[in-house]
Parts: sequence; C-alpha cells; structure tokens
Amino acid sequence: MMRIYFLFLLICLQCSFTKGSKDDPRNQLLFLLAFLNLGATTEQPQTDIDPSTVAFPQTNGVVASQVRIGDSLYVIGEFGSIGFPTDKYAELKFSDGSLVKNKQILVTGTQVNKILVDGSGRTYLLGLFTAVDDQTRTNIARINADGTISSFAPSVNGQIRTGYILSNNKMILVGSFNAIDGNATTSGIAAIDLNTDAVDTAWSRATTPTNSVFSVTQVGSAVYLGGFFTTIDGQTRTGLAKYSLTGVIDSTWSISITGTSFSINALAGSSDGTRLFLGGRFDTVAATVRPHLASVDISGVPTLDAGFGTNFTFSATNNNVVKLIASGNLSDGSLYACGRFSSNGGLNGLLKVSQASATVDTNYKIPSLVSANNIVDCELNDGFVYLAGQFSVSFSQGIRSNLIKFDPSKKDLDFTFNPFPSSTVSSLLVKDGNLLAGGSFQSIGGASRKDFAGINLTEIKITDVDLQFPTGGFMKSGERFGSSIILGGSFFRIGSSSQRYLAKINPVSGEVDQNFFPSIDGTVNKVFNMDGDLLIAGNFQLISNNARPRFAKLNPTSGALVREFQALPDGDVKSCIVYRGDYLCAGSFTKISNVSCNQLCLIDRLTGQVKDTNFKFVGSIEKITKIADRIYIMGNLTSWEDTPINGLVSVSGENVKQIVSTEISVNGLVRDILKKENRMVVGGSMVSSGETSLGGLAQYSFGATTVSASNPSCNREINTLQTIGKKTFSVGGTFSTLNSKTQMGLGLIQFSE
Repeated sequence: MMRIYFLFLLICLQCSFTKGSKDDPRNQLLFLLAFLNLGATTEQPQTDIDPSTVAFPQTNGVVASQVRIGDSLYVIGEFGSIGFPTDKYAELKFSDGSLVKNKQILVTGTQVNKILVDGSGRTYLLGLFTAVDDQTRTNIARINADGTISSFAPSVNGQIRTGYILSNNKMILVGSFNAIDGNATTSGIAAIDLNTDAVDTAWSRATTPTNSVFSVTQVGSAVYLGGFFTTIDGQTRTGLAKYSLTGVIDSTWSISITGTSFSINALAGSSDGTRLFLGGRFDTVAATVRPHLASVDISGVPTLDAGFGTNFTFSATNNNVVKLIASGNLSDGSLYACGRFSSNGGLNGLLKVSQASATVDTNYKIPSLVSANNIVDCELNDGFVYLAGQFSVSFSQGIRSNLIKFDPSKKDLDFTFNPFPSSTVSSLLVKDGNLLAGGSFQSIGGASRKDFAGINLTEIKITDVDLQFPTGGFMKSGERFGSSIILGGSFFRIGSSSQRYLAKINPVSGEVDQNFFPSIDGTVNKVFNMDGDLLIAGNFQLISNNARPRFAKLNPTSGALVREFQALPDGDVKSCIVYRGDYLCAGSFTKISNVSCNQLCLIDRLTGQVKDTNFKFVGSIEKITKIADRIYIMGNLTSWEDTPINGLVSVSGENVKQIVSTEISVNGLVRDILKKENRMVVGGSMVSSGETSLGGLAQYSFGATTVSASNPSCNREINTLQTIGKKTFSVGGTFSTLNSKTQMGLGLIQFSE
C-alpha cells in the first residue's frame, strides 16, 4: 500500500513539473526515485543464506553469466545439465539451491521405450532408467492422471522393451530382465496386475533364446506374443504364440515363420477378430513367401491369408516393420505399417494398406526419406500419422528430424509441426489431445525434456513449459531489461521460435518476444545493458544487412538496429559501462572506425564516434564495472596512468584517469568483482597475492590493498559473481571443486569475517 502511495505521489510531482528536456535535473531525480522504488523487489533479502545448507546442483560445462531477478538466479552458459538436463539456461532458487523444473517430468537413465495408458488415465513409462522426477524408479514408472508421480515403483532388473495392457487390467512386460522386486521371472516376460500392483507370476514364461519376445497384442480373448524365439513354455513356436488372458499357452495353435534372423516385431488384429497382421523381419509364413508383412486367418486353425500382400513388394534388403496400426473394419479399413524399409514406388518408412486387398495407398509417400533412416514408432490421430525414430528428412522447406507429422490430404509432411527433438524418439502415444513422446532425447520443442515429453497437438507446443530453451550452440551472455532477459549466444532457436544469436524472453512465462527479432549473421558473445541502451558484441558482421562488424547498438524493445550508432572495432569488445553519459568500452581492438584506441576507448553514446583514446596502461582489460562512485578496471594489468598495479585498479567515477586505489596485487587474470557493504571479492584465475595463495577468488575490505587471510578457493577459473545474501554470493565458471568440495561450475559461498 505504501508503494502505491509513493508512486501516486511521484506522478503528482511529475505533473507539477514544467515540461523540459530529459536532462532536466528534476526529471532525472524523479526518474531515479521511481526506478529505485520499482526495483525494490529485487533487493537482497534481509536475512542471509547459509551456504552449508544450500546444495547448488552440479553443472557439466561452463557457467558464463548470471542474472538475478527477485529470489531467482538465472544461469547462462555452455552446459547441458545442472543436476539434470537444462540445456544452456536454468532457473535456480538460491534459497535452497533447487532447480526450477517447470513441471516437466525428467527421466534419469538411458531411454524410454514405451508409453502406455490404462483405463484410469494413468500413464506408464517403460524403458531403461533409474529415476523419474528425482524419485527412484527402475525401468518402470507410473504417472497419475493429475500429472504427479505415483508411489508405484516395482524394481525391474533389466530393460523393458515394450508392454501391453490387457482387457483384464494386467500389464504384460517384455524385455531383457529376469526379476521384478527380487521375484524371479523367466526370459523377460512378466505381468503386473494393475488392480493390486502385484506381480502375476502365472505370466512368467521361458523362451529360447531368452529375452526374445518383442511384441504383444490382444485379439478377442486371446493374447499373441511375437519375437524371434523357437520355443516357449517348452513348446516349439517359431516367433509367434497364442495365450489365454490368464497366461496359459494354446498348445494346439501354431504357424511356421522362417527367415534369416527372423523376428515378429509388430502385431495387430482386425476389428472382427478374424485376422492377425504380422510385421517384422521374416521371409515366409506357413511355407509361403511373405516378406516382412502378412495377414493370418485366426478364426480357426491359423492359415495364411493368401490374398494379402501379393500386389506390392519390398525393394531393399535389411527391411524391418516395427509397428502395425489397424484402423476401421476388415472390409473397408486400413493397416498402417511403419519401420525401416523401402517398397516399390519409393514408399519408404510408412505404408497405408487396405486390410482386405493389401492395396497400397500411394498418397502415403514421405518425401526425401530414404531406407537408411530408422523409424521405430508411429501413431495415428485424426487422420494424421506421426512417425518417430532416429532419422532426418531434408527438403526445400528445411529439415525435420526424429519426429514428423504426415498429412495425407497434402500428400506431404505438415511443415508447421517441428518439435526437433535433440535425439532419438522411441515411443509415441496420443492422450487427452497431447502427443506423448519417449526416447533418449535431452530437449524437445526447445524445452529441456529428458526422455519424456508431451506436445499439445492444438497449439503445437510442449506442455507445461515455463522456460524455453535454445537449440544449437551455447548461451554466452545475458542481461536484464525491465522484466525481460535478453540472451546472446550461438543458438539458432528458442522454443518454437527461430531466434538466431539473440533473443528476448519473459523469464516467468518463458515466452519468447516475437516482436524482438534482429537479423544477425553471427554469434553474440556479450550483451550490455547501458542504462537501458542495448549494446551487443560478438563474431557477427551484418545486422539487418548493415555492416556492423563485432559491435552494434539495438533498440531493446524491438531489436531493430540503431543505424546512427556506428562504432566499428577491429577486434572483440569485452566490456562496456556508461561513463559521463557516453560508453567506455574495452576489448582486444586496436582501432574503432579507423581511429587508433588500444583496448580502451570512450565513444559517443549517440553516434559511436571516438571521443577519447588517451588512456595510459600496460596489459589487457577483461572487464570494467562501476560500483558506487568508483570504476573498477580489471584483467591482466601491470600499470595504469604510469602507476604500477597488478591485476586491478579503481578510478574515479568522474575521471577514469584519476586513480583512487591500486587495490590488491594479484598474480593472474581478474574477470569479475562485487561489493557488499565494506567487503569486496574478485574472481578469475588468480593464484596468489603477495605471500597469500589464491584459488581464483580473493576477498578484501573496501579500500584495502591486501587480501584477507582466509579466502575461498576453486581449482579452475571464475567467470561470474553475483550477490545473493547479506554476506553470500554465487560464483560461476569452469571449476570442479569449491572450498575443497566437489562442485561443478556453480557454487554459493560467504564473505569471510
């Protein structure tokens, strides 16, 4: 309430001022008061945080930058995980070190092979993994209908390849395991009664070879198991067997299947229960040549449907049908087959076949998909076919990989569907308007999703996404502009938005600002917020077809190039601050717009013209920052204005050539500095200060020239420092130990007393 009153008072005061320029001191003061008041929500917490009670997760790469908003710490860099996959960008709650996971379900392990849904709306993940959403789950997990993780947690001692839920609510599991919860099963076949969650021991079955069942389906009251076995339950069966719902083999039912490395990998039944469709890798069925796809009459003694499969042929070797979907009735329905194959007429990876006549629908022809591509699952929904696997499709409108949507009305792919999973998608299932995908990917749809994700088929976006993640390359830098963060790097997409090298996001909703779209042709290494102005530096040459090598000024609202600003350095720009109304920039350049200025230059805020180059120093500068009434200049410096220094100097905020203090003397490179009350800390790759050994971090009292006796240490470089509490700060870099404890890339420590 006080804040509302304060803002109201400011508005009233503003109205009482006469109109003047933006440089009117009264307007500047009023703006400053409003800015400080509105920014109060991001001030440091009144109580400090004890690092010993906070466990920041481990990173697997470089932390390059940190942005703090409220009680969230946004971490940016070249990493693929923080505790688990976050892909270059993550939000942490620094009060407890927890990663904000944005309601995604993350799977720890190798992959999800199969997704099932029971009659109660519960989802099952089957595969090879050890945890789901940080809870121990061994190769099987259940997600409740409300999206929470179920306590259901049987331990399966091997990979589950696939599964099937029978009409009596028993879930058949097949794979390379031989025990569940320590109870012995045999040869990778088991069942769990979903009414009681108990293992149904009646379904334990022995096969030769072991672990050789690959497919399960129910037709009527019978259950069919397919694979590459030659015996099962002690009876001779070549790849196909029939069971009752209670797990009893039909001792009279048998049909021969042969082939080199034969295997029944896909089964589907006709709607009237009289046909069983077979797909896989085989040559003959019932001593008749029927490679890879066949229909068996199961209304009585099993016999081959002789009229099925005579009017098309597979045209390449190493074919494999991995899934069959029967749709409609036997008289007028279709059978969809997907897998790794090619057939006559260039029909690759997907076939739509008449159930009755086996006539192939030539509309189902995926463009530019070759037989070498590996499709491992498919799903039919609303007339569209979704195909998953490890493949790519290249065509004039771009590349689609690992998950695609085929639109038969267009006889082509649906190009608007492009979730671009980072790796293999192994399983698909449509549930409640969402396409559930499982596999071995790290991200999908621009969001960090480890092996499991849901895609909203209406809005074509990943479900429950707050933060969206970049695809390709890395994050290099980030700065806060109002309630948004502008990110720079080598990425080419964020979420479903094509954002190359620079993007503006809302960190709360994760939405990408679609109106912010600069056209940049190379990596952005640095983003600078210069009192509301946006400067960028990197390896680019052109912005909106205008020559701006390495350095440019953009409109922070739209991303449009500020054309009148032309500062053209011949090397990298590493750091910039606002100094006396203009920009003071440092880097590895020797000239800006052909005016000599070695590593440090004052340039005009509006035009980019050089205003001052007369700075006397020896060494290199990594960063310039302004704290209170001082400017800190750091790097690998040995002198400043003819005064010997070693790494760090502070100068007057009004006169950068006037030394306030030579600060501490360090041996090594200084990259960042921060101040809290009368304490200072610098970070970099320093190894010593006088007689004091350093491990990348040095603490000292404000105004002092010697480091504290006690300093935190790490084993590699510090890139970034961020104040968290009254005494606490976070550090990011390339280290793997912090204060003699294992801590990868990101940590939390306190100022020494």
